[in-house]
Amino acid sequence: MFITDRFVFLHLPKTGGTFVSTVLRDLMSRTGNSFLEIEKHGGRRDIPAQYRDLPVFGCVRNPFDLKVSRYCYGWWKKNLDEEEMARGRASFAHFPDLDFVEFIDWSDTCCPWVAEAVERNRSVGTLGRESIRFVFHYHLEPNAFFGAWTESTLTTISRAEVLPGLTLLDTENLNKELETFLLGCQYDEAVVGELCRRGRIVPPGGQRTKEDSWQKYFTPEVRERFRKKERLLFKLFPEFDSAGPDSR
Repeated sequence: MFITDRFVFLHLPKTGGTFVSTVLRDLMSRTGNSFLEIEKHGGRRDIPAQYRDLPVFGCVRNPFDLKVSRYCYGWWKKNLDEEEMARGRASFAHFPDLDFVEFIDWSDTCCPWVAEAVERNRSVGTLGRESIRFVFHYHLEPNAFFGAWTESTLTTISRAEVLPGLTLLDTENLNKELETFLLGCQYDEAVVGELCRRGRIVPPGGQRTKEDSWQKYFTPEVRERFRKKERLLFKLFPEFDSAGPDSR
């Protein structure tokens, strides 16, 4: 996370956080403001007590696009310990060489955030990994949220209830939305404009070309199954699925 005297930025992996963090470092350097970086991918519950009254912002990405991005990045091929690798091979003999559908199945059952949530409430196991990870990252009390989860929760919750006091920038329009947010924090307009209008900044690793769209990875059947698993995310952000199951 990135902490200043005006806000806290929470970096959810594969949602544009590398770009945002780079812009923020350069902005602090150019304007002479101090900052603190701790727990790179720490969640909202990890914000130190003395900074919890600051405005908090992060990024959100279309779940379909996010899932494909995680798959192409291939983090699980190089960042798992021996125990996690063994669990993967128990489900897939050829692990970590997974196709996209296998990756979805593996990440929905073997990731640590899923296990932590299911340990408190087995019914959470019907949710997908991206929904669970999102709540763990941005909710003030994710364990309490999942501990009380029932399927009927989905019919009553709202974005404002689950994510109070949180500003989320859409990865698809990140440059402009980050510029607007920083100008609202009263930073120098010329400096903010210059920094936010730069090109993409991505971490090293597997990357997709612009032609390699997320739609290529989802058959209608896989897309519908993914929508059902990630129903919590689509409930909070219906704009990512407003056109229905066959939308491209």
